[in-house]
Amino acid sequence: MQVVTALAENAGAKLLEKAYADLVEKSEADESLLEKLGLRLDIPLHIFRRLLQRVSEAVRTRLLALASPEKRDDIAEILASISNDVVKPDDLDCDFVAAKHRVQLMLERGELNQVALLGFVKARQYAAAVTALATLCSAPST
Repeated sequence: MQVVTALAENAGAKLLEKAYADLVEKSEADESLLEKLGLRLDIPLHIFRRLLQRVSEAVRTRLLALASPEKRDDIAEILASISNDVVKPDDLDCDFVAAKHRVQLMLERGELNQVALLGFVKARQYAAAVTALATLCSAPST
């Protein structure tokens, strides 16, 4: 693990995108290593986003404090999008009666399929997604 940490700290070492992805995946429990990776200027943004999703709030704060001004803007933007991605229980659509009716109509019209299910998921329509999935699998939804 010392070699990996030394590599993460070495700004002159050029890492491939796959190497970054592997390091972020494998160092999930080592926040110190994730912090060192997060301070590298050459980490791809989509991998950096995954890194920020894995670390504690304390590490996020340290990364913001230690980062260059340009990197700080990226971090703030990614953190804002991560917090927007979180679905709060109060935000869930739980009207299963309406969802069951809607899904049944779609089934009768031949409109219920995987694409429709994906549409419910992307729109964060929880009740409709659960009902559609259950219907497509011939399982009870409630």
